[in-house]
Amino acid sequence: MSSLRHTWRRDAATLGVLLCVGALLAACTPPSSSDPFADENSTIVRYKPFFAGLDGATFGTQPVLTGNDRVRLPNRLQGDGSLVTRGADGSRVVNSPSVQALMAAIEILLDEGEDKLLLDQLVSIQAKDHFRSEGREPIEVVDYLLDHRRDLAVLFARMPFGERSPTVKMRKSGKNTFLIELSGQARRGSNFTKLWVALEAGKWKFVWAS
Repeated sequence: MSSLRHTWRRDAATLGVLLCVGALLAACTPPSSSDPFADENSTIVRYKPFFAGLDGATFGTQPVLTGNDRVRLPNRLQGDGSLVTRGADGSRVVNSPSVQALMAAIEILLDEGEDKLLLDQLVSIQAKDHFRSEGREPIEVVDYLLDHRRDLAVLFARMPFGERSPTVKMRKSGKNTFLIELSGQARRGSNFTKLWVALEAGKWKFVWAS
């Protein structure tokens, strides 16, 4: 599956080059964002950079202390605080009451090779439906994460507290769906700068990253 996807990307890139040459390069504009969940009309609902609230501090984008600061959302692990627990029937249950927990659980399951568990419990319905609408299998979401494992690790490391990190801006991009984007110096040298997440039944789920 991954090899087919890589072939498709290579062929698409070749076609893009040929089209640009045909347009004499100078008139060829770069393609628009390939982010499948991009929303140009999204608004910032949380942005709390370093020194926010300090008298006299100025910012390029003014801090926005709404969203999670005013709406109570689940943000703590229950029970013994484990990310992965056992249900009454012995099955594994992944806990993701916060974006921070979601990121940690994704990395754990990727490293353990638990692709199906990750897909079933951490990938959002929105992401699965999007892939099905394109005639593709939802497991390709996990393939994408594996292919970009290093980029994902860098992204997560630069937003260690999820949407509560001072290095990010959080935007509402749809019903119960949010975009968490690196800002300022945190973007430098990172191939991935955006993380889309959704809140489903009290748990945070992965939508997309790029």
